[in-house]
Amino acid sequence: DTYTVAVTSSGVCLPATVTSNNAVVGVDVAPLISVQPTASQTICVGDALNLSVTASGASLGYQWYKDGVLIGGETSSTFSIGSVVAGDDAAYTVEITSGGVCTPATILSNIADVTVDSPAAISVQPTANQTLCE
Repeated sequence: DTYTVAVTSSGVCLPATVTSNNAVVGVDVAPLISVQPTASQTICVGDALNLSVTASGASLGYQWYKDGVLIGGETSSTFSIGSVVAGDDAAYTVEITSGGVCTPATILSNIADVTVDSPAAISVQPTANQTLCE
């Protein structure tokens, strides 16, 4: 919001009103998560993983983590993997920081527990063409 003040003089010789310059006032609030990443999901190898968070606050910054380890370059409110592999099976979180003047703060999202389901596979084939005795 923008505020000004007007000062009025009631002098006999020179009654006048003087108005101040504008003063812009903003309210600085700590970050708040309004929509958490999906808590738990199972996806198939090759599918896309899409996680997102919705937050409010002043000058927000984001950092995604996989099993508590920082994921380099993932600094937006969304995190995606185009085609998951078994190694993408993990607990994902996002840290949100506020650069506010009055309330610099950091909050951590809930865990998004992602399970990657692999298709069935035969690791050892049966022996072919056997003859057995009775």
